Amino acid sequence: MKDNVSDAAVRRAIQRRQELEEEIRQIDLFLSLYERFAGQPVAVRNLPGTELQESGENEPGSPDDIAVGGGMTQKDFIELARELLLEIGRPVNGPGLLRKFHEKGRRIGGADEMKNLTTKVWRARDVIIKIPGAGYWPADVPCPAVSYVPPKNAKKEGAEE
Repeated sequence: MKDNVSDAAVRRAIQRRQELEEEIRQIDLFLSLYERFAGQPVAVRNLPGTELQESGENEPGSPDDIAVGGGMTQKDFIELARELLLEIGRPVNGPGLLRKFHEKGRRIGGADEMKNLTTKVWRARDVIIKIPGAGYWPADVPCPAVSYVPPKNAKKEGAEE
């Protein structure tokens, strides 16, 4: 009988964790959209459990191979972004890509995830491009939906320089 009780307790705990993760995902999405449309950052700097992650280029103490603030490394970002874009099958804008990361249970990290996403895409500009009027797409992959043909020198993700 004790096994049944603990199994039920574990199932309830797992279900509750999933509910909380979904609620957090929705709150993160709200905050990201609020910042985008209100044009001002959400003041989360002093809230318990939040770490501010600035997204400046090549900041000291924030090398690309280290995940900061619960986020992901640049290498992991590029791999997952490429996978998600190919899964979607067409170029997608920043909020759409961020939403896809959240659907996969992954966070970019930092107080302003949208800003961090755009910085990471900028850092990956040789392998993830922004097609004007369409959105982000792997530089080396043709996309007939928007008549994109990669240039001959397009880098594949992880390619040696």
